[in-house]
Amino acid sequence: MNQRNGSFNGWTNYETWNVKLWLDNDEVGCHDQEKLAREAISPDFMPITYIPYDWVNGKESTEYDQSWKVLDIWALRVTFLADALKNYIEESVPDIEASLYAVNWHEIARAILLDYINKLILNKV
Repeated sequence: MNQRNGSFNGWTNYETWNVKLWLDNDEVGCHDQEKLAREAISPDFMPITYIPYDWVNGKESTEYDQSWKVLDIWALRVTFLADALKNYIEESVPDIEASLYAVNWHEIARAILLDYINKLILNKV
């Protein structure tokens, strides 16, 4: 097992690797990963994509002006999926919560989204 610089088998740490391994080796987990990925890349998934520039910099503004910035839609989709995965795992295995603090949910979400997109490209979904 490769564990150096805090990484484990190509993942951020053991906890992240272990959660992804559990998801990949569980039939329901695989199905639910795909379902969540499909929701995250759905055209219906339209989170707020514009926010006031001043709010980003810590200055609230309710007025629309030309300084609004577009948020990275990919980052929003990854965050949506990361949060959904964390909730899914906590609901599926309630006693595991204490050992989930170190899991890199965004890393798992990015991997799941990229796998799902590759399947779509190859028409395997």
